[in-house]
Amino acid sequence: MLQHKRLVLIDDDEIFCKTFSSLLGIENEVQTSSHLTSARSLIKERIFDCILLDKNLPDGSGEDLLKELGAQSFSVPIIILSGDSEFGSIMRCLAAGAADYLIKSESLMAELFIRIPIVIEKWKRHLIKSIPATIDDLTPGHLQTTQAAFEKSYLEAALKLVNHNITELARRLGLSRATLFNKINEHQIVRQYYRTSSTKAMELEK
Repeated sequence: MLQHKRLVLIDDDEIFCKTFSSLLGIENEVQTSSHLTSARSLIKERIFDCILLDKNLPDGSGEDLLKELGAQSFSVPIIILSGDSEFGSIMRCLAAGAADYLIKSESLMAELFIRIPIVIEKWKRHLIKSIPATIDDLTPGHLQTTQAAFEKSYLEAALKLVNHNITELARRLGLSRATLFNKINEHQIVRQYYRTSSTKAMELEK
């Protein structure tokens, strides 16, 4: 299910961006960008669960940005969106590190609802298992994204183990409850009621 994810769509099709934001933004945090320049700044400033990247943009090629991020060991799944169904184009993008390649069509929006959560889950499993393979992997960006993905999965699993009791989990992890709440908010973990030790319900707000 596609919920509580941080998504960024980089596409110069204004109507598509508005449709994407209105439909997926109901239960997810959605950002959009129509140019590579602004997209680079956005990606640098925020942590996303998935990037959706148009292959052709007004100020350059999405394929170039894909290669750029790959060279930086950028560990967030990128789905390429394109009207180009040429086999060579698809293979180049996948070889450059794209997690998926979707052809723009009338059914694209429906496909995204299915493919995005699948891509995120597969990428998360791959990322958590990954370790630095070469000295070039030892970068702040690689460390940050690996830590973020692992911490989110760890907290989601830990909350289930303590029946979503924030006070109990904070005690076991040696954290203050405020610190734990901040981490949960930072990772956009599913909104629901988390119990305190006194069983008073406290709603976790995004």
